[in-house]
Amino acid sequence: MSEKQDVQTLEEAVRKALDDTRTSTETQTIIAEELAELRTVTEQDYHHSLKVGLYSQAIAQQLGLDERALLIAGLLHDIGKKNLPPELFRKKNWTDDDRKVMEQHVEETYNILIRRQLSFTAEIALRHHQRQEHPYPEILPPFLHYYCHETKKLITHLSEILAIADTYDAYHRVNGRNGHVPLTEEVIKQKMLRHHAHQRDTITKLYDGGILGRGVNETLKHYDRNA
Repeated sequence: MSEKQDVQTLEEAVRKALDDTRTSTETQTIIAEELAELRTVTEQDYHHSLKVGLYSQAIAQQLGLDERALLIAGLLHDIGKKNLPPELFRKKNWTDDDRKVMEQHVEETYNILIRRQLSFTAEIALRHHQRQEHPYPEILPPFLHYYCHETKKLITHLSEILAIADTYDAYHRVNGRNGHVPLTEEVIKQKMLRHHAHQRDTITKLYDGGILGRGVNETLKHYDRNA
């Protein structure tokens, strides 16, 4: 299958996932517009966003979480990158200054989603880099609305699930920053367990259930079976 066919398969799976989760036409339009703009800046992160959306939904289904919330958050979690300098995405090796600029994508994403009136998605996306070794942003703004304690916990939990999907796909990238040789699934699993040590039981469950460990093609088969 060519790269173009791969992308078309991903796009078709995303459209089906959005329909299956009864995502409103208005929200689907917002997603399409934002992803189209992201694609003009970084094709790789466009593909990444499609896959993270599908992984997030598959994980949500396995864990009994809100599939639509995680699908949308996965698709839109990196859209702030469209506002960063395009030359940054052409670099093979980043400096510390480059990384600082890249970290701004989280707050950019947050602000875009607020303007788009997707505040719940904004809350999830804002927090998906919070449990890593060097979390960012360093200071989180107050919640956008008054939420009860349980809803705040839910937002945090969904952001951690989004982070799992995000990291999993990132480890499958082959580029100058991740190394030019693809990592084996076993190496990726061990990295996932270390990177998300606070979610070790969840990671193990997802591998045991076949949601992680087989790559995006196995995830796409889910949408073929339910066509």
